Amino acid sequence: MRKSWNKERGKILVFALCLSLCTLLYTLSKSVTFTAEGLIKTEAASYARLSKAVQLLNGETSASPSTETPQTLLTSDPVLEKVAGFLQLQATIGGRERKSRLEKVFDLLLAEWSVGKARLFHPSSRILHKKIPVTDTILLLEEEELLVVTSLDYPGQTARTLTLSFQDESHFTVREGKGIWGEGALDTPFQWGGGSFTLKKETTKKLGSTYSLTLIPLSAVVESLQKTLQVKRDEENPSLLWLSLKHPNRHLATSIVNGTIQAYQNFLQDLEKIKVEDQLSYLKQKQSAVAADLEETLQSHKTYLETHLEAGQILTLEKELTFIAEVQAAMVREQRELEERMASLSPKTEPPLSFASSLLQIHDSSLPLTSAESLLHDHRNTLEALALEKRRNEHCVEKLMQREFNPSSLASSFDDPSLKIRFEKLHELNHHLADKKNWTEKERGQIQEQIEAEKLFLADYLAKQQEGITVQEATLLSRIDDLEKDLLTLLYKRHQALEQELKNWGKRASHFPQKWLTEQKILLTTEMQKEMNESITKLLEAKIVGSHLDSPFSFPLRAAYPPALPNSPHLLVNPLLGFLASCVLAVIGLGIREIAKGPSGSPENLRALGKVSLGLYASSSKKRDRNTLVRLAYRIAQKQTILISSQTATTLGQDLAELFSAKGEEVLLVDPELFSEEFLQEAHLESQLSKLKSTHTKLILTFQGPATHPKLQLLLNLANVSIFGVTDERIQDLVSLPEETIFLSFPVQEGYKLFQIVPLLQRLLRRISAPFTSSHT
Repeated sequence: MRKSWNKERGKILVFALCLSLCTLLYTLSKSVTFTAEGLIKTEAASYARLSKAVQLLNGETSASPSTETPQTLLTSDPVLEKVAGFLQLQATIGGRERKSRLEKVFDLLLAEWSVGKARLFHPSSRILHKKIPVTDTILLLEEEELLVVTSLDYPGQTARTLTLSFQDESHFTVREGKGIWGEGALDTPFQWGGGSFTLKKETTKKLGSTYSLTLIPLSAVVESLQKTLQVKRDEENPSLLWLSLKHPNRHLATSIVNGTIQAYQNFLQDLEKIKVEDQLSYLKQKQSAVAADLEETLQSHKTYLETHLEAGQILTLEKELTFIAEVQAAMVREQRELEERMASLSPKTEPPLSFASSLLQIHDSSLPLTSAESLLHDHRNTLEALALEKRRNEHCVEKLMQREFNPSSLASSFDDPSLKIRFEKLHELNHHLADKKNWTEKERGQIQEQIEAEKLFLADYLAKQQEGITVQEATLLSRIDDLEKDLLTLLYKRHQALEQELKNWGKRASHFPQKWLTEQKILLTTEMQKEMNESITKLLEAKIVGSHLDSPFSFPLRAAYPPALPNSPHLLVNPLLGFLASCVLAVIGLGIREIAKGPSGSPENLRALGKVSLGLYASSSKKRDRNTLVRLAYRIAQKQTILISSQTATTLGQDLAELFSAKGEEVLLVDPELFSEEFLQEAHLESQLSKLKSTHTKLILTFQGPATHPKLQLLLNLANVSIFGVTDERIQDLVSLPEETIFLSFPVQEGYKLFQIVPLLQRLLRRISAPFTSSHT
């Protein structure tokens, strides 16, 4: 990991600097903003009490969590629509020159400087806290608006841009594109098909010639306010709500925050009025329902007492006598009605109640009285209809026998379509017969024959219908006679039943007990129960009223004011954070890459695997390289053929050759890459090495390539000991080497990087100053 860091630190630094520069550019692309804050006091516990009371009154046992919170109400559509209408946020007047990018950057620098100055330098005060920044100068002032929209009515769903061309200081022309909408004046509503607006001049300065008026849909304004307004609860006191808004115009931000608080208060007041009215109406309904329930309870209790006391004597003497008299009178009236109906049905002229002899011959009927009367009425109506149809058929037959008649008048009397067609045909033949100009005598004779044939057919058809009607009349008369007998029997039975009931009611009225004491007991008990229920009802109503009128309240604790200091643009902090974040990301990415590649071939990892590693061999540290070289020579002193391999070029072979030569040994340094492919064959190379071994005590073979190279495997078979220089290999790359391999760590050869610029400059200065120093001496 350390080697990778040393190798990639230049790239990481460049990446961090680029990201820091991007962060700085992004910070400079923003505009200066001001934050307006307001504080609202709410009472969340009242919402819970109100919802609980409503649940108890409605009979709900399970409490459902309410999603209506002050945060949602503050940013709700009704509240923000009132804010947009009050501040005329749908309209924007343009025409002033926009600031250039350089001016905006200068404003950001001013904002950073003013915020830093306010934090560092405090005015002398006995009560001013050190953490509260106070400025002595407002550097960023908004330009004064010449025109404002005082009233706007725009229900459109799309944005529109209008051009206002002023002819003088009070009159203007409204255009959209190339079309002219009309002319208007200041302080006068300008109306068109899609809405209206009113312009007002705010200052005494001279107006320009052209302005633009942009109209935004109300839904878009509300959605924008919902995204920019921030509502947060206070950490120490949850009943406090902080309402804040960031905007380049500090006065507009303050107006929006204060307008939202005021609209929220008005919305709550209107909502509470509606709730109170609904609650009072609900209480009235509850009182009526409780009164009805109380009355029903009293009646049930009274019935219970009257049923179980005095063996069911449930009525007072006066009421019971009145009731019996009314029942007897009703029964007598019903008896008289039955006698009249029986007299109308009986064929004899006897007195109304002397039907016993005739009723003995009438069979019992299983039909109800009402069904028998209804069926008798239907049969009589059917009989009358048959008689009417019979008379109509007789009339038609008489007309057919006459020589001159109007068949069309007879056709309208029948419902049968076939008869109508016959009569219409007969009518048409009569017309043909009367037309002597268009028909010859022979044809008229044929028409006369057809007319006679049609008459005979119709007369025969009507005669058959008359026979069927006669049969139906006889059948209906028989049924009517049977039904009259059945109905007479039913009426007589009902009359007898009423006689028996009158006797029973007479017996009941003849032996009334003395119930005065029982009646008094019932009255006292009922009155006591009524008073107790009324007391409970009044107590319940008082509880309900108290719970309902305990409405949630909210009021502002601090109104927003135009901030004097802008928000800090963080021109130094943001790039620094970007630099640190990029460094952290680069280190994390480097660590992930190292983990993905696997463990490195460091001396520590090699020793942990049981390999022989003598540490770092670097030419920059002569003393350490000499010690490492001596230790290595000691280990391979008894070996004749030595193989030195690495991925990068190294002077280790030459250093070993010089060391062994100094000890008086014959050393030969062989580089197999200098020979041809035929020489590198295993048999040929082995024979050549055997010849060299006879004349030299040490043979040092050098190879530059990866550990898995095929040529390296060939040389490993011929060498007595192998030395491998590790640069950036991984453990898995070194597994194929023999167990006796001696490992050395070589430094990675890098080009000149950013961290090496200073040493290069120092070396260059020394070389330049060397000639002057020697000449001076």
